[in-house]
Amino acid sequence: MQNDLPEWCPQWAWDEAYRLASQVVAERGARMEAFQPIVARALVAAERRGKMWIHDISLDLLNETFEIDFSCPYGLAYRERPIWQFTSARDQRGFNAKWARKPAGSPSRSGHGKVYIFGRSILIHRIIYAIHHRIEWHAIPALIDHINGDPSDNRPDNLRPATKTENCRNARVRKDSKSGLKGIRIRENGKFSAKIKADGKDVWLGTFSTIEDAQRAYADAAVRFHGEFAPEHIRAAAIRQIGGEG
Repeated sequence: MQNDLPEWCPQWAWDEAYRLASQVVAERGARMEAFQPIVARALVAAERRGKMWIHDISLDLLNETFEIDFSCPYGLAYRERPIWQFTSARDQRGFNAKWARKPAGSPSRSGHGKVYIFGRSILIHRIIYAIHHRIEWHAIPALIDHINGDPSDNRPDNLRPATKTENCRNARVRKDSKSGLKGIRIRENGKFSAKIKADGKDVWLGTFSTIEDAQRAYADAAVRFHGEFAPEHIRAAAIRQIGGEG
């Protein structure tokens, strides 16, 4: 029976689940076909006690639960989930009737899509990255950057591995920015100063009479210091500037 079940859990979890399920079957005289939902219930209980962690999720589990579908808001839909993921056939039927082939996910505070697997919140772009590249969960890069800066755009060609520094380079402008532009500050005299962070240090770019001049200085520096991790619209502005000067 155990060989018929998914292998995404650590061995100790299966052993404990089967021990508990066998005990219930013996005590209640349950039918053997009830054995698998009892195992699932035991695994869910173990997870809720904090004994199972996110890295135990496997590529097989993700493929069994989700499918990539870019007609959905976050690019992910639920499959018809198998019985072992539920504590009863009734729960399985109810979930699949409501959610199978429907969009998966809801927005997080950061704007990224998220879903829950066995009570654990997981970012959707990480699921899509794993499924698309066919890599196990533990092998996914620690940070995945959205190239165009839109955290809800989970198309594979918009996702790339990044370091923390690279991810920050492509971050959106802060919500409390008075200028509304990254790296540009409105000074008390009405002029505009620009600076950029490079190699962990602030690089002063100057003070300018117009916000357009400050923006051009920042765009040029962003391409020079940040390269491909400069935000798309800033790289585009720098390219237009170079074209105009030519």
